[in-house]
Amino acid sequence: MDPGAAMANIPTGLAPDFEFCAPFIGPLKKEEFLGALGNFKLQDAFDINENYHAFRADPFQPGRVWWVTRTTAAHTGAETPMLGAPTGKELTLPPQSFSLIFDKDGLVKELTVGYPIDRRVGN
Repeated sequence: MDPGAAMANIPTGLAPDFEFCAPFIGPLKKEEFLGALGNFKLQDAFDINENYHAFRADPFQPGRVWWVTRTTAAHTGAETPMLGAPTGKELTLPPQSFSLIFDKDGLVKELTVGYPIDRRVGN
């Protein structure tokens, strides 16, 4: 899937009471999240392979789905204000846990990202 196309659909799938949370960011409400998302421009600066796998429904919390990512990226894209000119550096992130919680209407109520599973993996 094209990450840019997926990102374009994010606002329509978020619940009014949406929250985003990562280890060092958030929780952010919907408007804060969408504003921050527009500023990072990671897809412009990096060639990113998310390598999502191990999707599973949480047996203890209905409406929650967990998965793992083993992201690799190369800083070979466009120059951005936040990241500057491309460096060509390659990144291998540690395996990370992500989750979504859906509300009764099927909208995303919560997104959690970036929780390392093994911080010893990657560079």
